[in-house]
Amino acid sequence: INGPCVLAVGGELKATVCLTRDREAILSQHIGDLDGAEGFAFFEEVVARLAALAGRAPEVVAHDLHADYRSTRWARACGLPAVAVQHHHAHIAACLAEHGRMGPVLGVAFDGTGLGTDGTLWGGEFMVADLGDFRRVAHLRPLPLLGGEAALRAPWRLAAAALLDAGEALDLLDDVTPPQRAAIEELWARPHLAPRATGAGRWFDAVAALCGIGREISYEGQAAVELEAAAAAGDHGRYDFGFGHPSHPGDAGDPAGGPLVVDLRPAIRAIAGDLRAGVPGRVIAARFHDTLAHAIAVTCRRAREQGAPTTVALSGGCFQNRRLTETAKAELESIAFKVLLHERVPCNDGGLALGQAAVASYRLALGAPCA
Repeated sequence: INGPCVLAVGGELKATVCLTRDREAILSQHIGDLDGAEGFAFFEEVVARLAALAGRAPEVVAHDLHADYRSTRWARACGLPAVAVQHHHAHIAACLAEHGRMGPVLGVAFDGTGLGTDGTLWGGEFMVADLGDFRRVAHLRPLPLLGGEAALRAPWRLAAAALLDAGEALDLLDDVTPPQRAAIEELWARPHLAPRATGAGRWFDAVAALCGIGREISYEGQAAVELEAAAAAGDHGRYDFGFGHPSHPGDAGDPAGGPLVVDLRPAIRAIAGDLRAGVPGRVIAARFHDTLAHAIAVTCRRAREQGAPTTVALSGGCFQNRRLTETAKAELESIAFKVLLHERVPCNDGGLALGQAAVASYRLALGAPCA
């Protein structure tokens, strides 16, 4: 899309930056995480070198909605007109841009967390999207992050949240001390103390911890990676799931007044039953993967019945998971969807900058104002 030169600064983790030049988008190398001084210094160096390489000075900066990302703070302070792009819209836009499309598509963005337009944490999203805008039509049921940021480093906290949310006891977390269980149950009883997140990655964390995998982790996504590696090959069946009432009445979504909620509590109850019956963790892992893939297909079919497009774009870090991606793709194609996957650009946050650049360029071409 011809227009002003846009510098897109990506997110906070697995960062890249992107610069547009006429009808081209130049995506940088992997920069890394920006939460340390060294990573952020490299980010600033790459921004300067990319502009020199392209021979263009940026005229507009595009950034994430999250005000606390260092990339966002840099963008808001750099003095250029700014365009804010919602995290999961950027994921879907990156997939569209890679395929040379402007949409609309039915986008499925599954990752850890990203700030939503309603101020809550998203990450298990179904949206009708083009490069200019999106409409949220469904999302995974949110899990409370018991202990806030601590829950991201200790997935057993997410396992506890999933069990309590499903009406199950915490006896399955046999290596969690009684004082820790009491503290978690107290947090659960005071929901205003714990943010809620729809992130698909959080559900992977919870199930991994239930299976005794990655109850404490040392890097982002570790529990999900280990759960995929542990999953038994072959078909072992899948768990039930349900659909809930819209969580935000009046939000743009289905005709009932809000996005559909994919309810994974039936799966958690069945997993608890399997664990108590001695079913191996590798079988539970396989069933969970196939359950989530089936939930993607069924939710997309329901969205299509409400007028959503017949092309699905899969993006977000969870689609680095080969089993989830291949199973979801096969199920979607079996019910007559065309499926777009990332092929050259990372589906994780490494592709965010491309999506931000595409959204900003499209909006500017339509005459939308900058901030």
